[in-house]
Amino acid sequence: MGRAVEPRGITPADPLNSYQPATFKGVIITAVVILVVFVALWLAYGAALNNPDLQSEMDGRQEVQGDPFPDNPQPGN
Repeated sequence: MGRAVEPRGITPADPLNSYQPATFKGVIITAVVILVVFVALWLAYGAALNNPDLQSEMDGRQEVQGDPFPDNPQPGN
């Protein structure tokens, strides 16, 4: 009878012991992704500030109907 030999290379690599230093390409890709997210948030914030509905809510005028500062106010109003 032959001796049973354990096959090698079948077990998966140990994920806890598989550190690889960061590559230049990985650092550049991460920096570009962070920059794109930052620019997208900046543009969304700027667009939200230019939204008339949001501006009226921030001013506290959401219940006001009509011109908040009329040129010729009617007496008694």
